[in-house]
Amino acid sequence: MLNKNEADTLSLLLAGASLVEERHLQDAVASAKKMKIGVAQALIMLGYAEQAKLEKAIAAEKMVKTGMISVETALKALRIATMDQMSLDAAIRTLTPNHQKTQRLPTISNAITQILQASEIIGSEQIGQALQKSLDTGMQMGRILVLDRAVSSSQMKAALTAIIMSREKKITSAEAVKAVKIIGNRRVSLEQVLFELGLFKEEPGQIIRIGELFSMAGFISESDMLECLEIHILKGQQLGQIFVEQGHVSNDLIERRSCCRGWSPIIPSRPTRQPKPSNR
Repeated sequence: MLNKNEADTLSLLLAGASLVEERHLQDAVASAKKMKIGVAQALIMLGYAEQAKLEKAIAAEKMVKTGMISVETALKALRIATMDQMSLDAAIRTLTPNHQKTQRLPTISNAITQILQASEIIGSEQIGQALQKSLDTGMQMGRILVLDRAVSSSQMKAALTAIIMSREKKITSAEAVKAVKIIGNRRVSLEQVLFELGLFKEEPGQIIRIGELFSMAGFISESDMLECLEIHILKGQQLGQIFVEQGHVSNDLIERRSCCRGWSPIIPSRPTRQPKPSNR
C-alpha cells in the first residue's frame, strides 16, 4: 500500500492515466525509496515506463502543483495525449465541455462504500482515508481504494456488478451483500458465486455491450473500466458518455460502435458448471 509520501501526484497520475501498471509502480516506489532516487528515475531504470509518456506525466504533475490545472483535468489530458499521440498542451486545449461533466464531490457514504462495508471488506477508517484523498485529487474513491490495496480489483468488480444486478432486480440487496462477502479474497466472479448459491440465471441470446466490446478490443484497461463503472453507478450516466468524458475514447469511436444495442456495462460471466456425476 502506498503511504502518504509515496502516493504523490506523479504516482496518482501514472496509475490513474494507465501509463504504468500498478504492480510496476509499486516496484518503482519501493526501489526509489531504497536507492533514494525519484520514482520517475526508478521507472526508467527498471524499464517500466516510456520516456515520452513519463515526460508528459511529469509536465502534468508540475502544472497540478503550480495550480494551473486540477488532478482530474491532468488525468483526462494525459489519456487523450496518449490515445491521440499529441502533446500535453495540445491535449489540454482539446478538452471540451464533454470532458468536464464528471466533475463531482465524493460523499463518505454511497452505494459502493456501503456494500463494501456491509460485506466486511473495508471499515470506516479506510473509507475516511479514501474520502480525504478523493477530495485532494479528484479521483474516484473506489479507484483510490484499489490503488491503496484496501480493496482488490476482483472485489471492486464484484461489488460494482452486484450493485448493478441489484438495481436491475436480478438479485436482492441482501443477496448482493452475501455474494460479495463470500468472494472475499477468492479470484472468482460474482456470477460464479451466485451460481453456486443457486441465484444466477443465465439469459439466452445476450448481446455484447459497449463496455465489454471496448474492453475486449483493448481500448480501455480493467482499472479504467472499474472507474467508469463507478461513475456510471454514482452518476447514472451512460457508459459510452463516461468513456468520452474521461478521455478514454473519442466521440467518433462511440458513434461507430453505436450499432451495439444497449448500454448495460457488464456482461455476466458464464459460470463454471459442475460436471454431472457418472452413472458408473
